[in-house]
Amino acid sequence: ERLHVMIVDPQLMDYHHVHPRPGREPGQWIFEFTPRYGGEYRFFADFTPAATGLGLYASAKIAVAGDPPAVGDIANAHAPSWSASADGIDFTLLPESGVIRAGREAVMTLTMSRADGSELALQPVMDAFAHVVVFDRDRTGFAHMHPQELDLTVLPDRYRPTLTFRIMVPTPGDYVAWAQVNNDSTELYVPFWFAVEP
Repeated sequence: ERLHVMIVDPQLMDYHHVHPRPGREPGQWIFEFTPRYGGEYRFFADFTPAATGLGLYASAKIAVAGDPPAVGDIANAHAPSWSASADGIDFTLLPESGVIRAGREAVMTLTMSRADGSELALQPVMDAFAHVVVFDRDRTGFAHMHPQELDLTVLPDRYRPTLTFRIMVPTPGDYVAWAQVNNDSTELYVPFWFAVEP
């Protein structure tokens, strides 16, 4: 895709990854999304100009009418956890060393499985078997990571697919990582809240 747009609400509980299409006017891009909550959503456009070949991003905010999440829901969503579930699939996203420290590269492993042991039908999404996007609590920026397993001809294990990611977070604080996968033609977005230590 020529342009990626990552969209997230103020509480970092509603995440969207969309691909705008060119509009009628030069430089115009069109996309749609359906926000779950009210509040000031932030948009990050990720692109690489052909003239320079260097990745760039731009950001903007837009007010969305409606109610924010309930206070209790926010507290539950922000609880630190390396595990989550979606669509009957259990996910874990674990740092190799057990902790992520600011300024040091960390290796993270994303693992998927079903409680009944049945197989998954993991399919590529945007030329990878998963994507992980990390935001800081204040939404000042993001990191968009692809797995180390880049060869799409080598399929992950059908019962317990495992993918590895590398990340380096410059400053300590609270972060959320959204994993995006495609299982049996259903795209899933799964959040993991964690703290980066000094």
